[in-house]
Amino acid sequence: MKYDTAAEKRSINYWDSIRPVPLEKEEARDFVVKDSTAKAERDSARSNWRIDSLRKHRRPVKIWGVLWEGVSQPVYFRRDSGVGSHTIYMNGLIKGLEYNTVEGPVLQAQPGVDFSLRNDRSLSWSTLFRYGLSNTHLNVATELTLQGKHKKYSDSRNTWQLSGGQRVSQFNPENPITPLPNSLYTLLLKENYMKIYERQFVQFRYSRRFDNTMRVSSYLRYENRLPVENTTDFVIFENKDKQFLPNHPQELASRPFVKHQALLWGAASVSSRDNGSSNTRPGVRPLAPRRLCSRSTIIKELHSLAAT
Repeated sequence: MKYDTAAEKRSINYWDSIRPVPLEKEEARDFVVKDSTAKAERDSARSNWRIDSLRKHRRPVKIWGVLWEGVSQPVYFRRDSGVGSHTIYMNGLIKGLEYNTVEGPVLQAQPGVDFSLRNDRSLSWSTLFRYGLSNTHLNVATELTLQGKHKKYSDSRNTWQLSGGQRVSQFNPENPITPLPNSLYTLLLKENYMKIYERQFVQFRYSRRFDNTMRVSSYLRYENRLPVENTTDFVIFENKDKQFLPNHPQELASRPFVKHQALLWGAASVSSRDNGSSNTRPGVRPLAPRRLCSRSTIIKELHSLAAT
């Protein structure tokens, strides 16, 4: 079964012209009451009283939220169809704590804001602050993301992302070692598995979800890669039989890491094939069980120049 895409765009005169039996008085009165009620609800939702009530009942910011749970505060405003809201947020500071032999204790904070725009679009802006107490390096990276839905199909989305700054990265771009296990192994067992470097970068990324079965993305990134060395050997349990390894992957021991620049381009696509059938209506793709999923990724270093 398929619905007519123009069903909600027809005028009252059109429906009166094709209706085989005129509306009875009770039916006509029912339409008037429902239209009036809907208008009153819309006007009430946009009223100052409604906005003041929402602001009054916002969850207050607490110390435990700043330290662990994180903070999320809506900012309400009047919109044509009712009340909209932007969101200001920040991650919990304790969850951002790390330890490694290059930076020592690491402090991190990532505040951000999500803006709700017209036509079902959104704009997000977040910034990551990272400070190493041992090497005294401050790394700051920011990211701006714009998302918008397709005009015809509501489940198709375009995403544009611009990011840049300086941040700490693992040699392996898949980030196989997570911060918490690395911190515990370093402090308790005197084993430093995570190998990192600093990079100054700027990146543009675009992605598109065509429907429920196809996603594609592509990015272009420029990097200025900087080597960093171990600056601390502090551990909780001292073991004189062990020594920390240099901050360089053993697999690349014969290839010294020096300052250099790189230009990278990458693309990825994910597709799945569904089966079965379902009803469709305007602006919404049919959902169906997925049977097959495939993924392809291309990452190419277009240019790399080592420092001389």
